[in-house]
Amino acid sequence: IKYTATHLSGQRYFVQVAALSVVIMTVNILIEDYVQLYYYFAGFSLFAIGILFFFDGVKEMVGNYVGARIVQTRRTAYTYGYLLVFMCGALLLTAWQVNIVGVLGLFIASIIFFIIDVPLLGSFHKKLDSKIRATSESFLNLVTELTKVLLALGFAFIANEYSINIAFGALGLLVLFYTIYYFAFSLKIIRDTI
Repeated sequence: IKYTATHLSGQRYFVQVAALSVVIMTVNILIEDYVQLYYYFAGFSLFAIGILFFFDGVKEMVGNYVGARIVQTRRTAYTYGYLLVFMCGALLLTAWQVNIVGVLGLFIASIIFFIIDVPLLGSFHKKLDSKIRATSESFLNLVTELTKVLLALGFAFIANEYSINIAFGALGLLVLFYTIYYFAFSLKIIRDTI
């Protein structure tokens, strides 16, 4: 893992792709982990929650379908940025509207993860040497898990002290800050490497 970490961190493209992957993956994991609390906080019945979980599987299918059709061009990097803006807006909408509109915001944010994840990781794997591909995936998952632990603690604290919708709003602000970073630094690197 040390060799893989050194190899990946020494190349700007891999660092930027890893950062984007970690951010969207962590956001999606937190949505998946806390969505039931949001449903409860919004006052949905158990029957309504069951229906919403049916659509949970649909969002992954739709996101993967759309993501698999994104052709890797120089414009793809811009598409990622625009999708991050929509993810941020969807999470902020969830904080503002604690009802079916807020639930729609969570669905949109989660679908965006699946849309970005498929072409992003496909591009990432194409550029990796086959000798370190599996270790690179493990390293990326390790970084994602460490990030998730830190963000989950902050998310849980905000949800406990304020409310679950405010915690999703804070997550939206985090995506906003990363989106600004993405457009300022990552976009050019990812665009020029695709």
